[in-house]
Amino acid sequence: MNGESVVAWREALVRLADQHFFDLVRLYLGAVRTPFNKQKLVEELSAMMRREETKERMVALLDPLDILILAAIRELPLPTQSRVIALFGADLSFAELYERILNLEERLVVFRREGDGERVYAVNPYLEDRIAALADRGALVPREGTGEPPSVAAAVDSLALAGVFSFFLHNGDPVKNDGSFRKKTRDALDSRFPLCAAQEGCFDSLVAALLNLGLLSRRDGSLVPDQGRWQAFASLPAAERRAYLAGAARGRASRELLRERARGVLEFASSLAPGAAYSPVAVRRLIALISSRERSRPVSRPNSRFAAILRDITAAPDRAGEGSDANAQGASEENGSDFLAAALAFGIVAETEGGITLNSLPEEDRPLSFVVSPSFSVTVMPGASLAALLPLVRLLEVEDVQTAGQFLITRRSVSVAFDQGLSAADVIALLEGGNPHGLPGNVRFSVEDWYRAWSSVSLYHGFVLRVDESRRVALENNPAIAALIRKRLAPDIWLLDAESAEEVQDAFSRAGLDPAPSLSVPVSAHAVAPFLPVSAPLAAPAPDPDKKADPLGSEDRRAAAREGHRAAMVAALDALGLEDAAREALLSRIDRRVVLYPEQLDPASVRVEKVEARGMDFLGKVRIAEYAAASGALLEIALDEPQGQRLILGRPLAIEKRQGDVSVRIALEPDRSVETVSVSRALSVRRIRGSIFSELTQDRP
Repeated sequence: MNGESVVAWREALVRLADQHFFDLVRLYLGAVRTPFNKQKLVEELSAMMRREETKERMVALLDPLDILILAAIRELPLPTQSRVIALFGADLSFAELYERILNLEERLVVFRREGDGERVYAVNPYLEDRIAALADRGALVPREGTGEPPSVAAAVDSLALAGVFSFFLHNGDPVKNDGSFRKKTRDALDSRFPLCAAQEGCFDSLVAALLNLGLLSRRDGSLVPDQGRWQAFASLPAAERRAYLAGAARGRASRELLRERARGVLEFASSLAPGAAYSPVAVRRLIALISSRERSRPVSRPNSRFAAILRDITAAPDRAGEGSDANAQGASEENGSDFLAAALAFGIVAETEGGITLNSLPEEDRPLSFVVSPSFSVTVMPGASLAALLPLVRLLEVEDVQTAGQFLITRRSVSVAFDQGLSAADVIALLEGGNPHGLPGNVRFSVEDWYRAWSSVSLYHGFVLRVDESRRVALENNPAIAALIRKRLAPDIWLLDAESAEEVQDAFSRAGLDPAPSLSVPVSAHAVAPFLPVSAPLAAPAPDPDKKADPLGSEDRRAAAREGHRAAMVAALDALGLEDAAREALLSRIDRRVVLYPEQLDPASVRVEKVEARGMDFLGKVRIAEYAAASGALLEIALDEPQGQRLILGRPLAIEKRQGDVSVRIALEPDRSVETVSVSRALSVRRIRGSIFSELTQDRP
């Protein structure tokens, strides 16, 4: 038990509004004697919490929903009310979660820490050790079954990536003005990459990731691969490449944020036990949890105004979600679907009959192996690394990529290699390496013939440097200048491999030579930024729920213990012989599981209140709505509409009296939209009362 957490819990009790504080004290300690001291009363509550019997009873009364919420509070980096609700928004209703969180607070299982305008919850430190055995990540992400880890071929592996690189390198005008694919291009992608085409959203995820990673860029209506960037990407380990792709598929971001997303993907993979199957709901819950952790990690300060703007853009949905439960839930579901689609496409997980399972992909460490036929087709075998594949596919046009890859040597594809500075001998050497059967003679002859035709007429675009004979040898032997020489058009005229005059100027400066004539003020040369490493301490797989140290064993035994406790408390209540109103109020406390001992069944502490009015009780419905508006309680209104009965839940903002009727302006949960409802037409009006914390006073969020 952490001493600081105990202090925080005690301070949280003292900070409660007087109404909530004294209701809690009367609930657990009985009548408050005057004069009283808040600190002393908190000490009495602490003494009660230190009793082993109290801890055992409180933990025994936790049901599966309680454990889910407690696991979320323990696992989320900033467990605000909206984030906890958003984590379960896909499978649990807002009203159920809202009331249960308040109920846990009333039961002293959780408490509110200091937050920035919103409730931030923590587990009662006196119960933390016992709850840790139940409410961990395994409770949030339960296993559906176990078996042998599957090894399912990824729709996008290294061979497919190499094929995509070849496709965009050799195909022009693939996108419309709005950035979407032309139908002809999309059909070509579908036919060449059938495994990806068979998976919904695969191409969208892949192209979005390649664009966001800078591996593809839009240029003059085309998507063009950045070859230097591809080489840097290929140097990463396969697991990190998959992590980068899955993270980048979720949207544009700065380099630092892309690395954090990639780390989140690795954490996601390490959280799944090999061979265990998980339901889609559990996986999306894990994704939402990891995304919240990812957003909470510190990111280095942007080093440019553009980077700061980009970071604001990418962070905007998270901030919107924090202020609105509906937005947080929508963003969580959308991001979870995108994340899962990318994880399936890139082979991180596989979908099996039992659910979603961590995929066991073979290592891509086989030597590059391919066969060149006399018909100019090239069959590339699977298993080679992306780094080994890229030099080869520069020469080839992709035809079909499945388990193996089918490519084609064409005059156009080889000419692209010639344009990049390769000679006929270089191309032949690449086609012979990894080819066990040798290069057919007709292919060798064609490559040499194409090179003679290509070199007979040349069109160059770039910077040309003329040098005097007196300085030619010195410049040729200088590494900084020699690295820029793309082609010697004549002994004293060189074509430079430079994108700007500033790059040439920088090379001269680094060489310690006088600046080249007529060049502008030097700036830093363009270079390919390396991919940031993403290796980090990873999460351990969620423990098997069947092997956890549950003090009561299975959920069936826990349910039996809860029912036994309730029966004992109801028997103690019946022995008091109370009137119906008082009995119903105390029975409500038993059902809310705030009664741990028979001594808490004190009829003097009961405030009998009317919380629901139905039918013709117009005045009763108005009074309940007015009290809810004054206290900030949630209001549930049943409406009879042509489509059938509709239930709405929200906080009343104003009560407007009209001739013959009263209207309630109510902010609906969870989307906070405002609706005006006629009280006279309502079938029923009920004030939600599941906890003393339902009715907010000065601490209303």
